[in-house]
Amino acid sequence: MHYLIYNRTAGRGRLPHALDTVRDYFRDRAEPLTVLPAVQGTELTALLSSLPPDARVLSLGGDGTLNGLLAATVHTGRTVGVLPAGSADDFASSLGLPRDDLRPALAAVLGGKTKLVDTGAVTLHTPDGESLNRHFVNALGTGFDAEVAAERETKLGWMKGEAGYYTALALSWFRLLRRQLTVHADGADQPAWSGRALLASCQNSPRTGGSFFFAPGAETDDGVMNLFVAGNVGHFTLLRLLPLVLQGRRVKHKEAVTITGRQFTLSWATARTLHLDGEIMPPVSRADITVEPASLRVFIH
Repeated sequence: MHYLIYNRTAGRGRLPHALDTVRDYFRDRAEPLTVLPAVQGTELTALLSSLPPDARVLSLGGDGTLNGLLAATVHTGRTVGVLPAGSADDFASSLGLPRDDLRPALAAVLGGKTKLVDTGAVTLHTPDGESLNRHFVNALGTGFDAEVAAERETKLGWMKGEAGYYTALALSWFRLLRRQLTVHADGADQPAWSGRALLASCQNSPRTGGSFFFAPGAETDDGVMNLFVAGNVGHFTLLRLLPLVLQGRRVKHKEAVTITGRQFTLSWATARTLHLDGEIMPPVSRADITVEPASLRVFIH
């Protein structure tokens, strides 16, 4: 049985048409589809957890919508169908699914071909000593890219598509915050990075934010993640490096490193804004990340 969850606010106005497209597609093929209530958070987790273990859960929205169902689908028998209707749809892109045409994603769901992909389990630590356990499937980011996402979410929610990201990027450009960051990878005593950093993005797929290719060679099913760190980068250097990131080319610079591993600990001297699959979280002072290989089953075409 197919169960559809959706995000009413996804895609800056794309959702109503996308929802009609999905319903029509299933109806025309005489396939049953149950549309679940548009709930979020713990209410959504409880609802999905009550479904049969072999339920096929369809996520209609963006990366944030997909993130919301991970608690009830990682390490279960449930298969997830990614139906891109968000503002960035980065994870859908890693599966080869276009964001401007739902038909390939719907065909993948009814075709039944699946693969197992990795997810990241993370414990977030806030400055006041509280901790929060979550998952992500596409990317976890702190620093500049998270601040761009927060700018877009809080001030530019009315803008559609890539225009919102580029506008948020321009606004964030004027305040480049480079804070002290220490990174430990795979339990090593010596830090893999220590110094001022503009951003750190842990990537399961190549792209985040709809435009930023922080890990062009990343694979969603290789059992590792790529942590991209941009260090003490100023305006002029960033101006030179950004086109490489936006074009998906590898960045070669002494202040830009990529660390591949299965475990990461990111510790910030001053708490920083963080996002999980584009969803803005409270500022954190530390993030403990562990890759969970082959932990989520998704439909592919």
